[in-house]
Amino acid sequence: MSSPKNAIAINHRYHCHNDNFSFIYKLIVLLTKRFRIIYKLIVLLTKHFSFIDKLMLLVTIALN
Repeated sequence: MSSPKNAIAINHRYHCHNDNFSFIYKLIVLLTKRFRIIYKLIVLLTKHFSFIDKLMLLVTIALN
């Protein structure tokens, strides 16, 4: 049952599965990094937009 050929086959199968898992893990890590960058950009943009809104509000108050 536990012939060297069989052991190699099992080992090979395990390694293939492991590679797939590490690939998926790397992909998830990359996506989360990308998402964090996008999230930071969105936060920055919203901060800038609120800043612009406040400026516009001040300008309209000043003009009135």
